[in-house]
Amino acid sequence: MNLSKGSASLEPKKELWNSFLENFFAELIEISKAGSLSAFWHTSSKNRTETYMGSVLSEVAKKLKKDLDFKVEHYTYDIAFRKKSPSQKHPIPLVVIESENWPFVAHHEVRKLLSIAAPLKILITCGTWSKEQYPEVAFANKMLADWKVVIDEHLDVLEEYNIGDTGFLAFLVGECGSDSILRFYSFNYNCFSRIFEDFKTREIGKCVKPEL
Repeated sequence: MNLSKGSASLEPKKELWNSFLENFFAELIEISKAGSLSAFWHTSSKNRTETYMGSVLSEVAKKLKKDLDFKVEHYTYDIAFRKKSPSQKHPIPLVVIESENWPFVAHHEVRKLLSIAAPLKILITCGTWSKEQYPEVAFANKMLADWKVVIDEHLDVLEEYNIGDTGFLAFLVGECGSDSILRFYSFNYNCFSRIFEDFKTREIGKCVKPEL
């Protein structure tokens, strides 16, 4: 595989991903400023997902590009930001998002994202990700290893039939740390060099779990 050509083709998708992150974090920071971060994160996984699908990601879609529409349940995918086609009849997915609150079954969502062609494909999940916050139970290394197997097996089949890049595969993992700070860990998988890369951490704000 031509890695230099692959790297060049990644640039506009990386720009789209970086723009997505900027707007996504801006929406979460607004929730933090409103004093609602703990309720958003801790009330229930259902509430968290509904907030993503409602106010957060719909606003991101508006800010990402002016001509995008926002669709919940695009075919069997959780969310799609869609670009109008020239005929105005068939919106085309620009960003496809799968959200899964239980990371240990998120390989199903990874497989779904691998099965569609779109410029940007994102998995959003959550849990005790980092060793810095959860040295005994952090699952980052296990998830990265499991997801890599799933991705590479899929890519092997595509390469066998000379099918190239089907989109930029990116990940967002939310974690309320042992210090009660909500963080998101973002990274992507480079399908040309076959590595996870561009690991970043973004602190959103204080996210204390309410007393029962």
